Amino acid sequence: MWMLRRCLIALSFPRRRESSFVQGIELGPRLRGDDQSAHQSHRALALLVLALLGGLVACGFQLRGEQTLPFSAVFVNGNSSYLSVAQLRQSVAKVPRTRLVTSLAEADAELKIVNETRERVISALSAAGRVREYELRLRISYLVIDKQGNELIAPSEVQLFRLVPYDETQVLSKGQEEALLYRDMQNDAVAQIMRRLAAAKPRT
Repeated sequence: MWMLRRCLIALSFPRRRESSFVQGIELGPRLRGDDQSAHQSHRALALLVLALLGGLVACGFQLRGEQTLPFSAVFVNGNSSYLSVAQLRQSVAKVPRTRLVTSLAEADAELKIVNETRERVISALSAAGRVREYELRLRISYLVIDKQGNELIAPSEVQLFRLVPYDETQVLSKGQEEALLYRDMQNDAVAQIMRRLAAAKPRT
């Protein structure tokens, strides 16, 4: 699923720069007239496809077979305001032969979300000093321990970003665009954490 989403991103938007975790997206230069309308329609369609694919990932849809975890019971711990916590609980609950539990005492492993931050940072200015482009950032810090306190996954961080051109005449559409991009980043982050959890080695 994440490979298909990457292909759609690569086809829809020109690459600007890369991160060690995920490629940033430049949504394209500003165009005029009919070209601008066509470009905006194309971009909106691509974002809609990304949102639909992200929804499949969030629901636990798998293209590569059924995902399993090396634990019979997992406790997902974290601030309830973190959107990733709720989504990870949903993902773990859908894994066959693994129970989502409400305390570490019941669990073989605790997936602890230490921190989740979202930022909107100016990344480029025009010659006149106006904002030309900004960057959306999502960071999720986490670790995995067993009920004895042994680290199964050392403190780690998922970092993702997206580049977005700024247009002060399209504030409403930019807000919707940001929401879709944040949702896509969150789906990517949850998928990465679930893969790390699946590869963890329980202590014997």
